[in-house]
Amino acid sequence: MKFRDAFFSMTLALFLFAHSVHAEVTVTALDASSRILKPGDPIELQLRLYNAVSTPLDGELSVKLTDFEGHTAAVAAKPVSVPPGDDRLVTLFPTVPRVGYFSVDVTVKNGDVVVFDRARVWSVAVLARPADVPGDSPFGTYTIGNTVMLANIVPKGFYGDMVKMGARWGTVDTWWSRIEPAPGNYDWDCYGQWFRKALDAGLVPIPHLFGVPKWASSQPDKENYWAYPPRDWALWEGFVEAFVKRHQDWLSYLRIWNEPNCGYWQGARADYAQLVIRASQAAKRVKPDLKIIIEAAANTWLDVIPFFNEVDAAGATPYWDVLAVHNYWLNSKDFPERTNYLKVYRDVMDWRNVHKPGAEVWDTEFACMADDWGKEWIGVGETKQAQWLARAHVLGFSLGLKKMFWFPGYSWPDPTTPPLYNPAGLLRPDLSPRPAFVAYHTLARALGRARYENALVLGPDQYGIVFKPPEGFTTALWSVDAAHGGAVTLKYGKDEKVTRTTLMGEQDELTAAADSGTVTLPLGESMVLLSSANPPTVLAN
Repeated sequence: MKFRDAFFSMTLALFLFAHSVHAEVTVTALDASSRILKPGDPIELQLRLYNAVSTPLDGELSVKLTDFEGHTAAVAAKPVSVPPGDDRLVTLFPTVPRVGYFSVDVTVKNGDVVVFDRARVWSVAVLARPADVPGDSPFGTYTIGNTVMLANIVPKGFYGDMVKMGARWGTVDTWWSRIEPAPGNYDWDCYGQWFRKALDAGLVPIPHLFGVPKWASSQPDKENYWAYPPRDWALWEGFVEAFVKRHQDWLSYLRIWNEPNCGYWQGARADYAQLVIRASQAAKRVKPDLKIIIEAAANTWLDVIPFFNEVDAAGATPYWDVLAVHNYWLNSKDFPERTNYLKVYRDVMDWRNVHKPGAEVWDTEFACMADDWGKEWIGVGETKQAQWLARAHVLGFSLGLKKMFWFPGYSWPDPTTPPLYNPAGLLRPDLSPRPAFVAYHTLARALGRARYENALVLGPDQYGIVFKPPEGFTTALWSVDAAHGGAVTLKYGKDEKVTRTTLMGEQDELTAAADSGTVTLPLGESMVLLSSANPPTVLAN
């Protein structure tokens, strides 16, 4: 699901061309517009109004900010006058008095006639106080290994946006072939500059090393030479040792390859075991406490357990520290609670318990698409994407996962596969936030320092998962679908104060009844989080 630097310039050009076909009147947002704000920050929208018709446009441009629930949160308007074939920059300053996600919907009238009317020309995220991101936070995301793309989006704040969202870790595909294009000739700045910028922003990279150079490949004549084992394992060991020496000051984890049970690895499973063994030995000669991650992808046609069995049989298990999965069962038309999404995690946990008890289990790449992406990846819409992101994290943590990384942080342009961009990203191709960006922030604030406590027994297809942060308890509540929503009654202490946080970060305070100590609240598909001094129990459904 990654693609190469060589194609990015063409990708971006084709993407922009595909989106530059103008109707008679168009409005586009400039990327200088406000995107991610704190409460009280002014919102500035810079909109390019283009009049392609042969008559003047004299009327009004208006914007409406619509929240996650579809309610109008703010409006602003300005008179406009644009000659034929000309454009104007229209700057507006709507005011939003609360946190949340807001779609910027634009209407243009020429006199009394509507000539442009489109939802989500832009979007804005107003985030509550920064997420409490501990040094060993469970929250991460894939932060792009395409260096040409990074040169475009990092100056616009991409790394900082990931940190504001609440991510501590950023996985990044790191090609051996680009760092050492010729034997002993290292281009450390190829990735080093981006590692440094991520660290400066507060995001710790987790490189996954892969991509054998042609000169080192055992199959140099094949188009995908980079996916085959090296012709001499000593070459791989030398590269890994040099890489760790270069970055040992900040390097905590090193992932070995990307989805080696897919086409990214063309060697045998025993060869992958050697890849892990040799990398671990080389890395730990330099930094003994460095943690080595192995992984495999899971979806409707890939089962990770046979792969892990073969790698274990080839002797790799003593050499890795973290067992990871890419659980793409989340990307389904059905709700994650009704697919094999949870089964994948349970199976991996069971395998770990047998083969390496105590080792951490992570999900280093999971996602669901907001829109269909070709024929393979099913879009669930931006609302469900945000809802399922929250549920996936809570369910994964409740089953014992120590870290979970959403894929990706950014929806890169894709010139060949409709809808011509990766629709799983938390930021769209123009870097405007999706609702899932805000949902991620809400979860990271609530659970960054929490551990799983217990699950409440509610009604059918209703979930209540209790976590223990340092300051009390946080309970995540939701129903699988609207049909199984309703009211739930929880028992706390009498007169106990309970803070309710919506998926989009809005908060209010509830007070348990003075006589019964109960709180009754509606349950729906969008998760709510209840913070309290004491854990709740279930009184009634």
